[in-house]
Amino acid sequence: MSEIDQQSLLIVDDERDVLASLRAMFRRDYDVHTADGGAGALEILGKRDIHVILCDQRMPGMSGPEVLDIVCRDHPEAIFLMMSGYTDLESVIEAVNRGNIFRYICKPWDPADLEATVRQAFAQFELRAERRRLREQLEVANQHKTAFITVASHELNTPLTIVLGMLELALIKCEQDDVREFLDRARSAGTQMHELLADIFKVLQEQQFDRPLFREDVLVRDLFSEAKTQVCPYLNKRRQTLVERVTPDDLTINVSPLHFRDLLVNLITNAIKFSQDEATIELTGEETDDEFVLSVNDHGVGIDWADQPHVFEPLFGTWDVTHHSSGDYGFCKRGMGLGLTIANRFALMHGGEIDFDSTPGEGTVFRVMLPKATAQAKGSPAY
Repeated sequence: MSEIDQQSLLIVDDERDVLASLRAMFRRDYDVHTADGGAGALEILGKRDIHVILCDQRMPGMSGPEVLDIVCRDHPEAIFLMMSGYTDLESVIEAVNRGNIFRYICKPWDPADLEATVRQAFAQFELRAERRRLREQLEVANQHKTAFITVASHELNTPLTIVLGMLELALIKCEQDDVREFLDRARSAGTQMHELLADIFKVLQEQQFDRPLFREDVLVRDLFSEAKTQVCPYLNKRRQTLVERVTPDDLTINVSPLHFRDLLVNLITNAIKFSQDEATIELTGEETDDEFVLSVNDHGVGIDWADQPHVFEPLFGTWDVTHHSSGDYGFCKRGMGLGLTIANRFALMHGGEIDFDSTPGEGTVFRVMLPKATAQAKGSPAY
């Protein structure tokens, strides 16, 4: 933590003897400024950087709490200490409870206690200043990260899209079976790379949980239908069946359709990979008294007990090369270990969560749970 260059203390009291006494006490350790009233204190604050303010509660013209209100508005970085010799402490207690006063000091004070309190106040100022510096650095780093993601995504996806387009054209025009086989393999590899890049950039972008979600009322059945359309080629390849059930049929939730479709696609593709050929996967939507629950249930290989605490961790499972495929939807083929991470983050961004039950050798059910307080459709009655 970097220390401030010169620690400045402003003492405010309408009694000149008190000002002189406190100046003598602190002048060797701090840059001390004094004011005999609120107006003088505000004048000093307008000209100098003050770190700690030691202010009397009852003063003619402008009271200590009135000075405090202006300081909180115009100089929120300053640490405020309130002094009083009176027993009417209602306004002081209220300010302390609001967190605006660092400490309350009774008159007459114990010199050693007062010196210790002022030292603590300066330490608090340095702590807050360090936090501000770190937040500013983090904001700059986040801006750089966002710019990098945008540029990298464009620079990587643009040539890849062109390559995939050229391969499609070549496949249309090519009549030689052996050449078409090579072109098809190249297209498949390019598609896998495109999907992998999309997942990586989603993880990087959605780490920013304060990004606004563009929510709208959506029928759960429509979300299921859109997700099924995306995974249909993989279901067909594995000769699997996706069964949808929504209760009630017109169940509607308020979510970001784009994020939630991706969430469902990631859960369903995970079920496809870890279910046998010709298996049935169940997709259900229902509501309870206080939440909406969307589930993806498979009867596949399940998740090993030792792996279950780690399933939402980024890249978990990547290093098992015997099951690695980066886009192959064959039985037990693993990808980069990002799909469940993305799904979980999208659920958290909606104020919900994902949990699961899995038994090795029997199957897995993932449940997306959304509280009605955040996902209730705007056109639906409140519960």
